[in-house]
Parts: sequence; structure tokens; C-alpha cells
Amino acid sequence: MLPVNPTELLKLVKKYQEGTATPAEKDFIEQYYQHFHTQEKASAQWNNDHKQQLENNLLQRINLQIEQESTPVVPVVPLYKRSLFKIAAAVLLLATGTAIYIASQHTDNKHTATAQQDVAPGGNKATLTLADGSVIVLDNAGNGKLTSQNNFSVIKASDGKIAYQQDSVASALVMQYNLLSTPLGGRYQVTLSDGTTVWLNSSSSLRYPTAFNGATREVELTGEGYFEVARNSAKPFHVIVPVKRAGERKMDVKVLGTHFNINAYEEEQQVNTTLLEGSVVVGIGSQSKCIAPGQAAALDLYSQQLLVKNADTEGAVAWKNGRFAFHHQNIKEVMRQIARWYNVEIVYEGKISDEDFGGEIPCSENLSKVLKMLELTGIVHFRLEDRKVIVKP
Repeated sequence: MLPVNPTELLKLVKKYQEGTATPAEKDFIEQYYQHFHTQEKASAQWNNDHKQQLENNLLQRINLQIEQESTPVVPVVPLYKRSLFKIAAAVLLLATGTAIYIASQHTDNKHTATAQQDVAPGGNKATLTLADGSVIVLDNAGNGKLTSQNNFSVIKASDGKIAYQQDSVASALVMQYNLLSTPLGGRYQVTLSDGTTVWLNSSSSLRYPTAFNGATREVELTGEGYFEVARNSAKPFHVIVPVKRAGERKMDVKVLGTHFNINAYEEEQQVNTTLLEGSVVVGIGSQSKCIAPGQAAALDLYSQQLLVKNADTEGAVAWKNGRFAFHHQNIKEVMRQIARWYNVEIVYEGKISDEDFGGEIPCSENLSKVLKMLELTGIVHFRLEDRKVIVKP
């Protein structure tokens, strides 16, 4: 017998998402969604007894199938690989008046966008500006050695990453800076000369020396980057973040060796430094905060206050792991992520709900599929016109 209380139903939804549900369990979840989604308007007038009766009827319809089937089935495209979140296809638990969301594997002839007007996801795209001002388009460059500067070669690997490798034991004579920049719809990974690895998100840049010759290791970030800093207690690592909305001041993130993410997009309300491993000190002006793993230092761009908060570490680095993470975000926050990755313009029509979304979607999906999953929540609807997304109630 399938569960009828919300706790047990959540477990079943989690099995569906992880691909461990039996065919009958999968069928139940999809029937549950389809039935209640079409009855959403009428549901407001139903009393609890009616809702419970409808739920029980659905359970009884497939009870015999459940008892006969025990072999798990793995979805062809598993959209969710970890936690259970509120996203995409709405399973309306009318008996309790709450809603959760699951990954929908079925198609709909009322699809948001046709293949002809679809937008492909972003990819490995960036430019590298060298010390002499010359520019290498990395997504067009071949693999192997791209250039040599200041006793360091820039090597592009077959997986699209670049790394700085020392040519000889001789020391670099002068400080020369390179600039790695990603466009909208681009991401890139670089290993610096000290062994530190940085992942750059869309519409971001990292300025750094080809060799760290001074007493400290200093780089400058705009946009968003995830850092795995090579430990060197003799040379602290500093990430300088220009903050235009803080009076052109610069935020300084000081570390020795650690893993952390910095989100410093100008259009967001906060600059967030999220720590996964090690320790960092975040400072701006006279304010300074030391944070531990699982915490974030948040610079509020309205109050100009630097605060420490508990962090959603999985959500903060989801982009680096190839996923959108919508954890307690409204549609405008969600659409800013989508706009950066798919390089599209977002236009709002009518009064848009400020309800929160929660969940994860792979960044590898075409835009139409992402929009369709968001539409299934019933909160918003979309129209896709070339590279413009119109958001409607």
C-alpha cells in the first residue's frame, strides 16, 4: 500500500527523483500530479473529507500494481540527483493544503517553446587577455601550449581548462597580469601558477599575475568564482572584489588554503562569500568578519553591513557542479541565473508572484525545458521569442 500521509509521500517523491521508484510508484506520482493539477481551481472549494477521499481513491487504483512490482526503474534523464526540493511539476497534496514539487519526466503538447525557437545552454567559453594586450578566444583555441609569458606557459587541456606551468627553475622577473573573462552563457576553469584552481561563472572575470612574486598572492574577481586555494602559509591568498554599489570600495577575502565561493554580481542584493573548507577573513572598510565552514559573509548592498550567516553551501556551488539551485528564491532571482547562463533578455508582464521557488535543474537542459519545469509550479508562465523570455503570471 502506498503512503497516504505527507511524510511517507515525500519519501516516495524522493524515490521518484532518485530513480529508485518502481514503475507503479512512478505511475502513481505522475497520476497524482496530473489529477490534482487539473483540479487545482476546484480544489479551493473542496472540504478535507472530499480531498482525502480523492487521495485514497488514487492510492487504491494502483495498490495491486505496487504489490506485484519491485524492480527499480532509472529515468532516462534524471533531473534531480540529490536532495528533495520544491520545484518543477507540482504534486498538490490537497489533503494538507501544502504543495511540493517533483521532477517531471513526461512531455506536454502545450510546451513552452518549440525546438525551432529553443535556446541551447551555455558552455566552456572565455577569453584570455595577456599582459601585452593580445586576446586569445579560448573556446576556439586548440589544445596544448597557447603562449609563454614571464617563464610560464599557458596550457589548454582537452577538457577545455587552462593551467599555468613554469618553463624552467628561473624566477619570473616582473609581475605580468592576465585577465580571464567569461561572457553571458560561458564558464571556465583555470589553474594558476601556485596550483590554485578557480572556476569562473558566466559574465565574470579574474585578473591575476602569471607568477606570484610578492609576499602575498592577490587576484581580483568580478561576478562569481569558486576557489580551491593551494596552501602556502608564507603567502596568504587575497581575492579583491570591487563593489561599485559600496562607494567603489573593494572587499578583501583573505585565506591561506581553503575552498570557498564568492558571488559578487552587481545586480544581486548581496555579495556572498560562502566557505566550504578552511577559514577566511572577509573585510571591507572598517568591517571584518572571520567565517567557518558552513557559514557565509554577506555584504548587504543596501545597508552596507557585513554580516555572518549560516550558508546553503550546496546551493552556493551548484553552478560549478552543473546545476541550477533555486533555494528559497523568488522568480526574479531565478530568472537572473537563467539570463546569465542562456544569454537571454528577461521581460516581465503583469503582476508577478513573489513566492519562493526551491529545487535544482541541470544546466545542460535547453531553455524551453527549464521554463516548462518552472511553469508546472503554476506560479508563472513564459513565452520565448528568439532570445527574449517574457514572464507572465
